[in-house]
Amino acid sequence: MTHSPMIDELVTALVDARKAFGVFGKAHTAKVASQKGSYEYKYGDLADLFAATTPALSQHGLTISQWPVMDDGRFQLVTLLLHKSGQWMRGEYPLAMYERPQDQGSALTYAKRYCAASVLGIAAEVDDDGAAAQQGTPKPAMPPQPAAGYEGWVLDLEAAAEGGVEALRDAFKNSKAEYRDYRTRHDVARHEALKAKAAKVGA
Repeated sequence: MTHSPMIDELVTALVDARKAFGVFGKAHTAKVASQKGSYEYKYGDLADLFAATTPALSQHGLTISQWPVMDDGRFQLVTLLLHKSGQWMRGEYPLAMYERPQDQGSALTYAKRYCAASVLGIAAEVDDDGAAAQQGTPKPAMPPQPAAGYEGWVLDLEAAAEGGVEALRDAFKNSKAEYRDYRTRHDVARHEALKAKAAKVGA
């Protein structure tokens, strides 16, 4: 994950937008065939994700753009979160290659959904795009998921950051180890952005 030299306005806008996100529900049902039979599950797709988040993002001057690129012979999905101030955060996600165009399309849709959910701080869940590729062919691995209550803890950190670096450090230190571990391993960009915001308090 990379970002512009300053992201304080972007982080503030994202925090406010997240408070206004709609419900990201599971309005669809998928049926998956396997060697042990078939099963069904409910999921929220890419359209559901954007329906729940786009109004709040627009209200706070934020927009998400995503596009595939070829880098060193491999396809990657670029996800860009842009604020009206010009501040931005950008990430790349490797795309698995499939022989069938349908499978490639499913992999791309899955990646778009997962990456958008990640940058917005919404816990990603399995959907039919990940299961749509042919059985036995490569597909993107599901990244580790945060423990229950993680996003609420993140909001607490954001509130602590309003008190400066020391307040943020204390809030982080006095929290669950599983939250801290996930934050430093899989949510680094947001944590660095929050530290930068805290450092500006009283500066």
